[in-house]
This record gives sequence, C-alpha cells and structure tokens, in this order.
Amino acid sequence: MYTHLDANESKGDWYVRQILGSSNIKGSKWFHLLTGNLSHQIEHHIFPDMPAGHYAKIAPQVQAICRKYDLIYNTGRFGTQLKQVLGRIYHFSKPSEQEWQAHVQSTENADSTTHKDNRSAANLEKN
Repeated sequence: MYTHLDANESKGDWYVRQILGSSNIKGSKWFHLLTGNLSHQIEHHIFPDMPAGHYAKIAPQVQAICRKYDLIYNTGRFGTQLKQVLGRIYHFSKPSEQEWQAHVQSTENADSTTHKDNRSAANLEKN
C-alpha cells in the first residue's frame, strides 16, 4: 500500500505509487478473459492506454522489475484479495485517536447544548 503523496512526484515515483496501490487477482486464462483482464490491475495502472489483452504478456516483466527494485507485486487468489480489501476498508474506516477525541468532544458539546435548550424550553413553558 502506498500512503506517501508528494506534490513534486517524479515520473518514477508515479509508477511506484501505481504499483504499490494496485493488486492483481490470480486465475486461469478464462478467468482473466471473463474479467476483461481487469484482474491485471497493476499492469492496467502503469499502462492505462495498453489494450487489456496484453497485460498477461507483460506481467512477468513487471514482476521482474518489482523484484529488482524490491517493490511488492501484490497478487493472489480472489478470496485472498477480497479479504485484504475488506481489511483495508475496516482499517481506514476507523478514526485516529485525534479524530475520535474530536468526535467525543463534539458529542459532549452537543449534549450540553441540548440539555441547556431543554431547560430553557421548560422554563419558557412554566412562564
């Protein structure tokens, strides 16, 4: 996973970000054909204008480049990749400690404002 974004990103950094931010799904030739070769997301992200039918042909070269530069070439069976995506969604949906504290504080502020409003309304009804 790639988490570093740089406004002055070089072309090489862009390729690294595409590789680390994408995942492939392993399968048979039929599987790749039935998915429109979208199971080759890494190749698709680094060569978006290439016809999809060529992704499987260049995948070994992309893997070799990843090995050479010690980059993760994320690939696996559908179930494995699905679990990984669900794990990422869960991880990134959790608030940071700072976000959680801001939420708790805003909830407490809203509750105290609501109690004041309720007391004010009750006082108005008595008068």
